[in-house]
Amino acid sequence: MWKRARLGLGSTDAARARAGVGVGLLVLAPILVVDILVGGDTQLVVMYVLAVFAATLVAVSSTVVVGALVVALAAISPMWNHNAGSELYWLRLVGVLASCAFAIYMARRWRRVSRLSGRLGLLDEISAMADGSLPLDETLAHALEQIVPAAADFCMIDTIRDAEVTRIGTRVRGRSDWRELERRLRRRRPSTPQWLRNPEFGIPLVPMFLPRVTAGHEEILSHDLEDLAFLRSLGLRSCAIVPMIARGRLLGTLTLGVAWSRRSYDRDDLAFGRALASRLALALDHAGLFSDLESVERRMDAVMARIPESVTVSDGGGRLVYANEVAAGWAGTEVTRLIGKRIGWLDERLTLFDQTGDPLTMTEMVKTRAGDDRPARRFVRMVEHHSGRERWGLVSSDVIRGPDGEVLYFVTTTEDVTTSKRAELGERLLAHAGAFLAGAPEMHEALRQVAEAAIPELADGCAVALTSATGEVDVRESAGVIGKRAVEGDAHLRTVVETRQALRASLESGPAVLAPINAGDTTIGVITLVNAKGGRPFSDADLTLAADIGARLGTAIESARLAGVRKEIASTLQRALEPDPLPEIAGWKLDSMYRPAGELNEVGGDFYEVIEVENGWMVVVGDVLGRGAAAAAITAVARNTIRAALTLTGDPREALRVLNDHLCSRDVSPLCSVAIAVLPDSAETGPADAVVTCAGHPLPLVIREDGVTEACRPGPLLGAVRDASWSLDLVSLGPGEQMVIYTDGIIEARMGGGFLGESGLAECLEGVRSPGAAVERIEAALANQAVEVADDAAAVVLMRLPAPGLPESSRPGRLAAADSG
Repeated sequence: MWKRARLGLGSTDAARARAGVGVGLLVLAPILVVDILVGGDTQLVVMYVLAVFAATLVAVSSTVVVGALVVALAAISPMWNHNAGSELYWLRLVGVLASCAFAIYMARRWRRVSRLSGRLGLLDEISAMADGSLPLDETLAHALEQIVPAAADFCMIDTIRDAEVTRIGTRVRGRSDWRELERRLRRRRPSTPQWLRNPEFGIPLVPMFLPRVTAGHEEILSHDLEDLAFLRSLGLRSCAIVPMIARGRLLGTLTLGVAWSRRSYDRDDLAFGRALASRLALALDHAGLFSDLESVERRMDAVMARIPESVTVSDGGGRLVYANEVAAGWAGTEVTRLIGKRIGWLDERLTLFDQTGDPLTMTEMVKTRAGDDRPARRFVRMVEHHSGRERWGLVSSDVIRGPDGEVLYFVTTTEDVTTSKRAELGERLLAHAGAFLAGAPEMHEALRQVAEAAIPELADGCAVALTSATGEVDVRESAGVIGKRAVEGDAHLRTVVETRQALRASLESGPAVLAPINAGDTTIGVITLVNAKGGRPFSDADLTLAADIGARLGTAIESARLAGVRKEIASTLQRALEPDPLPEIAGWKLDSMYRPAGELNEVGGDFYEVIEVENGWMVVVGDVLGRGAAAAAITAVARNTIRAALTLTGDPREALRVLNDHLCSRDVSPLCSVAIAVLPDSAETGPADAVVTCAGHPLPLVIREDGVTEACRPGPLLGAVRDASWSLDLVSLGPGEQMVIYTDGIIEARMGGGFLGESGLAECLEGVRSPGAAVERIEAALANQAVEVADDAAAVVLMRLPAPGLPESSRPGRLAAADSG
């Protein structure tokens, strides 16, 4: 292999000059010393030129420097030779001058021969790679290694296809930060002139040669201010962008530049650059980088014709450069019509979906993740636009990169797995059908889920219907889905499942499969799969699958119906726990609301009671932590316990203590909040005093003419602390004034901007004139504004009535009692 130093550009001119001067001085010094010491006896002036010829072997500039020094020493030699003005002196001086001139001439010739020899060696090395024996990435890397730093400080190789320039190779050497410069040059947009980008521009394919780069040239080569600053930081002295042409076709450009080595290019260097670009184009073309379509097909057709999968190859710009016949069959066209299309060519014919049903694009299907060269594999469902025909493909995509990491090619293979994939989908649908029927408490919902699960992987539409006890189709227990749209008990469903004539019409309009739903030996329904007219026909495997689904449905139907019976029994039992009607209390008017959020929407954890005690009544409102059936069980215990305690003792605090002890004694102590108001049973004139206490409950609100206020102080939550105590507060209610005792399900109802809250409830109740109006306000707020009622909600509203015969106008400062509500 030739040595890079023979090219003459491997080191800087200054370094070579210094080395040549050093060699000349080493030869000159001993001759000069001897000549001075012997004086006029032996004159060695002519031998000074040996130093000049020694420097000739290193550099031209060193030859000139040493030659000038030798001539100067020869001129002053009479100082130690004592022959000034003699004929011998002049003859020796002329001989020295002639010898120095000849040495400089020989140095220039030697330098030229050395450079030509090095260049020929480089061209031979590049030509040796043109046999195609090396892989593409190795060819690129080897070529860049030979060119830099021998012929340039940095070098870039770009391809040109359809006027688009793509950088495929970059190399920088000679600076400590060469890695960063190489990275920036690799990512930088090429400065290729228009006449090289597009041969139709009208200018011959000649190089862009800048022997001396000026500030104006840097502005022309740059793309923006940041790029201009980067180019100026390079200190560029000379550069050339040379077209690479092989077999008469423009393949790309070779960019050569010198900067920090302090070299400059001349016309000879340009001629060498053109020869280098030509050899490099041929080498890369034979390596497969720039092979034209005919060459690619000759290399690949013999192999690809025997592969049953679809195979396509796209270049780094996304254009298709190869496709086998199987790929053309998938695309429904000829191979020649595919070549040159962009990555998204398949989207023109097919709609692509992943396994979850989300849409895909061809770009997503082909390209691998950035920085990850592992092949990407995924299942893709493909639906033809015009026919609706469906296929499943296992798509594998791999990437071929250049030596600098840039993408050269995307290789994609697609295996037809329609048969195996539909079998897998069928098995999954069978498993889902069993899960739906086992978990759904309502039959119709289970049937709807089964129908939806079949769409769109197995059919465009699916209908499931059960027969009634008389053998007729029970439309109430039927479900159909067409294109993800539920159809419940409509004419289409009846025409599909009720009569043979309608079924025959459905078969004539589009492919369909009908299978019975059997429970033992009895047919209790039918399942129908339908595709749109002109869509994919059903196979024997689809018929078998429909029959399996029907059998699975029949086996699970009774379990689903038993769930309905269980629901009705539980509902009946829990309705027994609903609050009793409110009693009539002398001097008071009461109203209430109850909205459970339990799992059966019948009863939950909230409760209220109005209990008659000695000399009055006790209004109890409570809330057991949780909801649904579990909370309902604790609700029953709390209601019965507190009712018994109040009836026996008539003391709210004693009743709270008894309930608290009972809750704390359980293995898992449930939590409960209670608010109690003791009302006197009296119709006497004037205000009435109510005794109020709270155990971890939202504080009751008092509605007066001047606003809404809290009624009492808070107390400990029941079931949380043993030996807790509670205080009693006396609340005076004048005629027309009201008290609202409520549970936290009301204030915790989610509104559009947050929760209703205590302030929202107080604002809602301002100005109400009767308990009925207060309840209507609360229910309207929950029904019209609440986004979600996450807990049970209950409230009792009580109002002090005016004394009999006392005019309302005689009571200033009090709210008048309303007649309604």
